Amino acid sequence: SSGINAEYGSTPNISGKGSSTESTEKNKPKLCPSEEITERMYGRFEWSSVEAGKLGVSRCFYNITEETAYAKRRCSSNAERAYWEAPDYTSCATKKDVEIHQMTSATVTEENAVEFANNLKEMTNSMEEISSSGVEATVNALEELENHITPENTQSFVDISSNLLDASEDKLNKSKGSLQNLMTKMAKSIADSDTDQKIFTKNVDILTTKLDPSKPAKMESSDTSIDIPKSLTSRTNGAYLVVYKTAKLFKPVEKDEKMTVISDLHFSGIEVQNSKEEIKFEFEELQKWTVNESQ
Repeated sequence: SSGINAEYGSTPNISGKGSSTESTEKNKPKLCPSEEITERMYGRFEWSSVEAGKLGVSRCFYNITEETAYAKRRCSSNAERAYWEAPDYTSCATKKDVEIHQMTSATVTEENAVEFANNLKEMTNSMEEISSSGVEATVNALEELENHITPENTQSFVDISSNLLDASEDKLNKSKGSLQNLMTKMAKSIADSDTDQKIFTKNVDILTTKLDPSKPAKMESSDTSIDIPKSLTSRTNGAYLVVYKTAKLFKPVEKDEKMTVISDLHFSGIEVQNSKEEIKFEFEELQKWTVNESQ
């Protein structure tokens, strides 16, 4: 008589098209393996095994807030296997962020303001290892330092601001408005001290000048030249100018960043609108143009 032959404990092959064990293995979800990795900037992460198509999370090694933050990593797959994609550390702090946070937690005083500025300048010389959290902590520290500006730390203050502008736009996103306001306040503070200064850095220049009411004036930075008519110099005793050599703090108007120069011009004690005489701006390697309205 005919029958089905099967060993004890095995599943009989009824269809003749292959064992159910093979079918089960084929339908088994692909898994990304658990692993532990150490990143130079972000520290150690433990990734648990997850199914393909799902998102894995791992607690950030460094953190400068009270809230727990997590890195994310997607598990993807192809016909043969599951594999991990590159981790997203956007929510995580870096080792340098922690160092900046520890240093900037100290109270800025008149006695330590110069040393504080010099140390912060040194720490921000390279923005590659500083995340948005570190940028935010640095801007907060600049706000404290701005209350203790002296001729000895003015250059360092502007250097730190210029260093921050080396960061990517996504790192600067939360701090754009605050940093721009700080630069304007800094320029005004210098102008109020009744001194002429020219501070040139890689990404931003600050110029302040006393104005002679009897004649027009000219302000020149490394990239910009501005002619101020007598009708304005006769109404104020000073002007201050911030020249940005990058558009990262502003809504971009040109795709070619090399062609972007943004000048923020102010006059002490007055606001200018619809001036009858032109204020002439001239940019290096760009055609001369003029404006009749300024704020």
